[in-house]
Amino acid sequence: MKFAKHSDYSAVGLKVAIANCLATEITSYQFVMVIIIWHDILFHINKVRKLMQNPSANVTVMIKLVEATKQFLQKFGSAEKFEAHIKSGELITVC
Repeated sequence: MKFAKHSDYSAVGLKVAIANCLATEITSYQFVMVIIIWHDILFHINKVRKLMQNPSANVTVMIKLVEATKQFLQKFGSAEKFEAHIKSGELITVC
C-alpha cells in the first residue's frame, strides 16, 4: 500500500478530500434534480417580479400575473411535469 504525498491531516489533503466530496455530490442525481427544479421555479418568479416592479403597471395585470404564478406552481407538481424533470435529471447525470 502506497501513501499519498500529503497525509489526510494536512491542509492540502483536507482540501483534496473536500473537493472530491463536492465533485461527487454535485454529480449526484438528487442534487441535479434540485437544481433543475429551483431553476424552473426561480426563472418563472423572476419574470413576474420584474414585471411587477414597473411603477406604471396595471393592478389588474398584476393580479393576473399572480394567478398565473399560482397556476404554474400548482401544475409544477403534476405527474407530467415531474416526469419531464426526471428525464432532464437523467440526461444531465449521465453526461
